[in-house]
Amino acid sequence: MDREEIIAHLKELRDSVLYTGTLLHQMNLLIEWEENDPDDEAGIRGQFFGMISVCFYRVIVLECYKLIWDTEHQNLYQFLNQLSRYYDEIKPEDGDGRKVEKKEYVNLIRMQKKSLSKFDDVKDNIQKLRNNLIAHSDKDYYLNKYQVSRDFPVSWAEINELLDLIKLIIRKHYSLLTNADIDMSRIHSSQNARLYLTRLRAMERFWKNKNINKIRKSAFFSEDYNPDDVFMK
Repeated sequence: MDREEIIAHLKELRDSVLYTGTLLHQMNLLIEWEENDPDDEAGIRGQFFGMISVCFYRVIVLECYKLIWDTEHQNLYQFLNQLSRYYDEIKPEDGDGRKVEKKEYVNLIRMQKKSLSKFDDVKDNIQKLRNNLIAHSDKDYYLNKYQVSRDFPVSWAEINELLDLIKLIIRKHYSLLTNADIDMSRIHSSQNARLYLTRLRAMERFWKNKNINKIRKSAFFSEDYNPDDVFMK
């Protein structure tokens, strides 16, 4: 493999991490909202958001599986091994243009692998969730799907911690190979879950507020909504 191919793989991993991190950020917003909204004014505990949580969880578990387990394509462990093997081709440099010596670089990768090994139990459970529930239907769990999550638990906190570590690793190598830094937190946007939950809550408060007079509240729910025709006649 040459330098360009290695960097192309690095960018694919970067994009996968950013995508997963963005999904996880939205899920964290939903969880935070639920914890701080005891009256459930936005309906966060209803069926729709419950289904969203399940879908997000499954997609995030699958994306984490591809990052750390997938044997069909490039995963993080394979990539780190390739970085060690192709040191002479990639020629890593720090931000000041100093060449990172091979011994130093290999030791960095060794320490990163050691940090990842702390998540071996999480990694194994992610694989088993994927194999027994999400990607396939295991015969032992087919009639009791909830038992899979009990036997192989992976919490939101563990997923956040694992992904934070992966972000640090990718960001470090991105800097050493491209001489550029990158925000690995997520894909930023003002249109996120909190915005829509705030609007839902506002509408619920508006609908239930008995002190608002002279407004036809039902007009706001109409398919033929006319902003000039919302007052009582």
